[in-house]
Amino acid sequence: VPLGARAASCRAIFALLGSICFSAKSAVSKKSSFVISFCGISDNKLIAGGLKPSNATPSRNAERIKRNAKRSKDVQKQALANSKKMDSMSAQMQANRKRIEKNSDKIMERRANIIKNAGDIAKNQQKIAKKISP
Repeated sequence: VPLGARAASCRAIFALLGSICFSAKSAVSKKSSFVISFCGISDNKLIAGGLKPSNATPSRNAERIKRNAKRSKDVQKQALANSKKMDSMSAQMQANRKRIEKNSDKIMERRANIIKNAGDIAKNQQKIAKKISP
Protein backbone atom coordinates (compact mmCIF):
# COMPACT_ATOMS: atom_id res chain seq x y z
CA VAL A 1 0.00 0.00 0.00
CA PRO A 2 1.56 3.34 -1.03
CA LEU A 3 2.43 5.78 1.71
CA GLY A 4 -0.06 8.31 0.35
CA ALA A 5 -2.93 5.81 0.52
CA ARG A 6 -2.07 4.91 4.10
CA ALA A 7 -1.77 8.58 5.00
CA ALA A 8 -5.12 9.27 3.32
CA SER A 9 -6.86 6.58 5.32
CA CYS A 10 -5.32 7.92 8.53
CA ARG A 11 -6.30 11.48 7.60
CA ALA A 12 -9.83 10.34 6.80
CA ILE A 13 -10.13 8.67 10.18
CA PHE A 14 -8.80 11.75 11.97
CA ALA A 15 -11.04 13.99 9.89
CA LEU A 16 -14.07 11.92 10.84
CA LEU A 17 -13.07 12.10 14.46
CA GLY A 18 -12.55 15.83 14.09
CA SER A 19 -15.93 16.24 12.44
CA ILE A 20 -17.53 15.01 15.64
CA CYS A 21 -16.39 18.34 17.06
CA PHE A 22 -14.97 16.87 20.21
CA SER A 23 -12.68 19.19 22.06
CA ALA A 24 -11.45 19.41 25.59
CA LYS A 25 -10.57 22.70 27.18
CA SER A 26 -8.67 22.99 30.38
CA ALA A 27 -9.76 25.47 32.99
CA VAL A 28 -7.39 26.02 35.84
CA SER A 29 -8.68 26.80 39.30
CA LYS A 30 -7.78 25.03 42.53
CA LYS A 31 -7.71 21.82 40.55
CA SER A 32 -7.55 21.33 36.80
CA SER A 33 -11.00 20.81 35.45
CA PHE A 34 -12.15 20.15 31.93
CA VAL A 35 -15.04 21.59 30.04
CA ILE A 36 -16.00 19.15 27.34
CA SER A 37 -17.55 20.44 24.15
CA PHE A 38 -19.36 18.03 21.93
CA CYS A 39 -20.60 19.47 18.63
CA GLY A 40 -20.55 22.94 20.13
CA ILE A 41 -22.67 21.95 23.14
CA SER A 42 -20.84 22.48 26.39
CA ASP A 43 -21.61 21.06 29.80
CA ASN A 44 -22.74 24.53 30.84
CA LYS A 45 -25.47 24.47 28.23
CA LEU A 46 -26.53 21.03 29.41
CA ILE A 47 -26.63 22.22 33.02
CA ALA A 48 -28.48 25.42 32.10
CA GLY A 49 -31.16 23.41 30.31
CA GLY A 50 -30.26 24.72 26.87
CA LEU A 51 -30.96 21.38 25.25
CA LYS A 52 -34.52 20.43 24.59
CA PRO A 53 -35.15 16.71 24.13
CA SER A 54 -38.39 17.60 22.41
CA ASN A 55 -36.33 19.05 19.54
CA ALA A 56 -34.66 15.67 18.99
CA THR A 57 -37.28 14.40 16.60
CA PRO A 58 -36.68 11.56 14.17
CA SER A 59 -36.84 13.98 11.23
CA ARG A 60 -34.29 16.37 12.80
CA ASN A 61 -32.07 13.45 13.67
CA ALA A 62 -32.36 12.22 10.08
CA GLU A 63 -31.42 15.70 8.82
CA ARG A 64 -28.38 15.79 11.12
CA ILE A 65 -27.35 12.29 10.04
CA LYS A 66 -27.71 13.34 6.38
CA ARG A 67 -25.63 16.51 6.96
CA ASN A 68 -22.96 14.57 8.81
CA ALA A 69 -22.86 11.87 6.13
CA LYS A 70 -22.38 14.58 3.45
CA ARG A 71 -19.65 16.23 5.52
CA SER A 72 -18.01 12.85 5.98
CA LYS A 73 -18.06 12.23 2.21
CA ASP A 74 -16.65 15.71 1.58
CA VAL A 75 -13.85 15.08 4.07
CA GLN A 76 -13.07 11.70 2.53
CA LYS A 77 -13.07 13.22 -0.95
CA GLN A 78 -10.69 15.98 0.14
CA ALA A 79 -8.48 13.46 1.96
CA LEU A 80 -8.26 11.35 -1.19
CA ALA A 81 -7.41 14.42 -3.29
CA ASN A 82 -4.76 15.43 -0.76
CA SER A 83 -3.40 11.88 -0.77
CA LYS A 84 -3.05 11.92 -4.56
CA LYS A 85 -1.38 15.32 -4.36
CA MET A 86 1.01 14.01 -1.70
CA ASP A 87 1.86 10.96 -3.84
CA SER A 88 2.62 13.26 -6.76
CA MET A 89 4.70 15.57 -4.58
CA SER A 90 6.54 12.60 -3.08
CA ALA A 91 7.45 11.32 -6.54
CA GLN A 92 8.68 14.79 -7.50
CA MET A 93 10.69 15.07 -4.27
CA GLN A 94 12.34 11.70 -4.95
CA ALA A 95 13.23 12.77 -8.49
CA ASN A 96 14.62 16.05 -7.15
CA ARG A 97 16.62 14.15 -4.56
CA LYS A 98 18.18 11.95 -7.24
CA ARG A 99 19.15 15.04 -9.25
CA ILE A 100 20.62 16.67 -6.15
CA GLU A 101 22.66 13.56 -5.34
CA LYS A 102 23.88 13.40 -8.94
CA ASN A 103 24.88 17.08 -8.80
CA SER A 104 26.54 16.49 -5.45
CA ASP A 105 28.65 13.69 -6.96
CA LYS A 106 29.70 15.99 -9.82
CA ILE A 107 30.56 18.76 -7.37
CA MET A 108 32.68 16.39 -5.28
CA GLU A 109 34.54 15.23 -8.42
CA ARG A 110 35.18 18.85 -9.41
CA ARG A 111 36.44 19.67 -5.92
CA ALA A 112 38.82 16.72 -6.05
CA ASN A 113 40.08 17.92 -9.45
CA ILE A 114 40.47 21.47 -8.14
CA ILE A 115 42.51 20.21 -5.17
CA LYS A 116 44.64 18.06 -7.47
CA ASN A 117 45.14 20.97 -9.87
CA ALA A 118 46.08 23.26 -6.99
CA GLY A 119 48.72 20.73 -5.96
CA ASP A 120 50.02 20.47 -9.54
CA ILE A 121 50.12 24.27 -9.82
CA ALA A 122 52.12 24.49 -6.58
CA LYS A 123 54.61 21.89 -7.90
CA ASN A 124 54.92 23.75 -11.20
CA GLN A 125 55.49 27.02 -9.35
CA GLN A 126 58.33 25.41 -7.41
CA LYS A 127 59.89 24.03 -10.62
CA ILE A 128 59.65 27.42 -12.29
CA ALA A 129 61.02 29.16 -9.20
CA LYS A 130 64.06 26.81 -9.21
CA LYS A 131 64.66 27.46 -12.92
CA ILE A 132 64.38 31.22 -12.53
CA SER A 133 66.50 31.62 -9.44
CA PRO A 134 70.07 30.25 -9.46
